[in-house]
Amino acid sequence: MKQLIIVISFLLINLANANQVDSLQMLLSNDMSDSARFEVYNQIFPIIVRQKIDSAFICLQEQRKILKTANFSENTKDEFLIDIYNNTGIYYNRSGYQDSAIIYHKKAFDIAERNGEYRVSGIALNNIANIYYLQGNYKAALEYHLKALKIRKEINDTSGIAMSYGNIGLIHSSLKEYEKCISYYNKAKEVFEQTNNLPATSWAYRAIGVANLDLKEYEKAIINLNKSLKICSEIEDFSGTKYGLLNLGIVYLGMYEKKAKPEYLDSAEAAYEKVYKLQQTSYIKRIDINYLNFKSQILIYRGRYEEAIKLLNKSEDLLSEIKLKNELKDVYKFRSKAYEGLKDYKLALADYKNFKTITDSLLSIEKDREIGRKEAEFEYKEQLKINELKNQNKIKLEKSEKQKLKLWLVIIILFVIIVIGVSIFVYYKLTKERRLLKQQKAQILKKYNNIEEAYNEAISNIEDLKSQKENKTEQSKPLPEWINALSKRETEVLSCLAVGMSDKEISDKLYISVTTVRTHCQRIYGKLLVKNRMEATNLAREYSLI
Repeated sequence: MKQLIIVISFLLINLANANQVDSLQMLLSNDMSDSARFEVYNQIFPIIVRQKIDSAFICLQEQRKILKTANFSENTKDEFLIDIYNNTGIYYNRSGYQDSAIIYHKKAFDIAERNGEYRVSGIALNNIANIYYLQGNYKAALEYHLKALKIRKEINDTSGIAMSYGNIGLIHSSLKEYEKCISYYNKAKEVFEQTNNLPATSWAYRAIGVANLDLKEYEKAIINLNKSLKICSEIEDFSGTKYGLLNLGIVYLGMYEKKAKPEYLDSAEAAYEKVYKLQQTSYIKRIDINYLNFKSQILIYRGRYEEAIKLLNKSEDLLSEIKLKNELKDVYKFRSKAYEGLKDYKLALADYKNFKTITDSLLSIEKDREIGRKEAEFEYKEQLKINELKNQNKIKLEKSEKQKLKLWLVIIILFVIIVIGVSIFVYYKLTKERRLLKQQKAQILKKYNNIEEAYNEAISNIEDLKSQKENKTEQSKPLPEWINALSKRETEVLSCLAVGMSDKEISDKLYISVTTVRTHCQRIYGKLLVKNRMEATNLAREYSLI
């Protein structure tokens, strides 16, 4: 780890030199692990990409080469791949290929979200939103910042939450929705205060003050800007102090333009003089230009036109040095007023023409940008519409699948109900038939038992009668000659006839067919010379045949 820190520190010093690529190659020739080399490239990339885009591309190539050849674990590969995708997105954004930049940041987001790296996914969404903001597609930028804010809230990433609030406030400021802008800046300020982040708190107060200025709420702007200046003084943030004083001066100038009170002009001049003193200790060229322009405006209000022109000439030279020609419009505007105050209308007209030329050019550029913003917004809305249609089709498909599933489920349930119903019906029917058969069997058995009892009784009676006949032969009536003796089976049939049994009952009792029973009956009638069973029964009893 110490080796890595030393290498990075030495590298950062060498980056100040012109030959950055040679210094990088020299430092990375040392014996280092693949992961350490990758981290070195990762640390220097944000610095190189701002200074020399070609070196940034070489840095990306080296990172890809390390990832391809080194033997990393899957988690480490994903972490490094996220870094490569984010760096590639930054590279394409710096190179002017913003659509490609968005694609790579989205790739980084997908991997981070899949692996549960929610902090990193929030950063990727933030990068996408910033690109949309630069394109002027504020609605898309707002959408992605809100997504990033949601993720950061879920993981309680306080610094990320505050950053998202600030970015969302900036978008509302660009949309001239200043009240919403102030609301989000206040939320960012609250988070910064909770985390005791004084530089960020100072920035939040200053941003709220500027938004108050845009709403012409001058008193509120002064309060918030003074709070920002107080914090900057405590932490010795000279740069923040300068910007705060410049904005405070603008507030007082606005108040003077509304109500021409000399004290407002004095307050504005006092603020700008403080900026001038701070510039002597830590010089920033852009702040010096702003100071010169606003100071000259105060001098014009005071009627000191020649002094104002000198300051504006100096501002013009500085702007020419840093090649910001569009910023010259304020110089030409104020200088035209100064020349007009001196009644030098020729020079006043020349500066006014220059002012109008730049203004018209800027308006044209702004018009083109507005058209570009609208095109980007319409493309984004069209893409949202396409995505919405896809989602609707997906929802319809899922709904159709669910309906099919429900239909099949209903069919299966109905089938099960039918099967259960049929089973119950069959079971009930079989149970009923079994019960009926059981009852019929019981009745048959009962009847059979009754018949058997009657038969046994009849046999018993016959046996008694035969016994009585043998014992009392002298008392018995002699058989006529024409009556033949009956066989044993005929005697059994005659006994059944005597007790009143039907042919079917005799058949069941003696295990013979009904036809055989009838045949025996005819023979009995023939032997006894009778016509029916009644006469046969009476005759049999008369002559003790049964």
